[in-house]
Amino acid sequence: METIEYGILQTVSGLHQPFLNAFFSAITFLGDPLFWFLVIAGIHASGKRREAFFYLNALMVSLTLTGLVKFLVARPRPVLPGTIPADNGMLDPYSFPSGHASTISTFWGYWKNRMQASLKWLLPVAVLLVGFSRLYLGVHFPTDVIAGILLGLGVGMVLSRQEKFFATHSFKLSHAADKVLLTACALAGMLGLLLLKQFPVVGAFIGFYAGFFALHEIHWINVQSPEKPLGPVLACLLGAGLLLGFAALAPSASRFGLHVLAGLWVSLVVPIIFSRRN
Repeated sequence: METIEYGILQTVSGLHQPFLNAFFSAITFLGDPLFWFLVIAGIHASGKRREAFFYLNALMVSLTLTGLVKFLVARPRPVLPGTIPADNGMLDPYSFPSGHASTISTFWGYWKNRMQASLKWLLPVAVLLVGFSRLYLGVHFPTDVIAGILLGLGVGMVLSRQEKFFATHSFKLSHAADKVLLTACALAGMLGLLLLKQFPVVGAFIGFYAGFFALHEIHWINVQSPEKPLGPVLACLLGAGLLLGFAALAPSASRFGLHVLAGLWVSLVVPIIFSRRN
């Protein structure tokens, strides 16, 4: 089977040319967890904080399950001559399943029954492009991509149904159920950290969760959805983008902290700046 898959990868590598190299190197970012963190950040800043919380949970669960499968299967990545450098040299060593494919497929599964009929084709096309980009860049076997799509799609569909069950939750640390929920999120983050070895990404999650729950305990802030969400969204994305950009250039020892700050900026600082005081 692996011989067949190497044959497919060699065929795909024959398509390499400068324009396609740049195109698929950009397209593959649509499956990056930090891309979806920024998407969720924008949703949170627009006032849809509860929805953003559920979306981040879906991303966390998807990454954790992907990391668990990678750890258990421990399939090495393909080795091909002329492979295009991808992910800034930060790839984890395991190939099965594709994390990029599972990440974007999670949101396809989550949103596929919620999108307008005229837009339902967008995410499936994006999933296929991201999946093919992983083959084009030579960092995954075809079965890695297929498994990642199926895993993400399943996670998204299941968690989309579970959202309705928790939709009336108030998310206050003073409630015992919320303490259990927060502890579960933290444990999931730690598991993802250990299995995926993506310390910076987990830092962003921890910062977001900490800020989200802290915001709901601050009584002198009247937390309401902004009437004009453009300002909060731009401030959120600009601040988070700058922090994540600095983190990419910073020494590895400080990356985790900068990602934590990005999470706090999204879920705590921006809502406070754009909320009214009681």
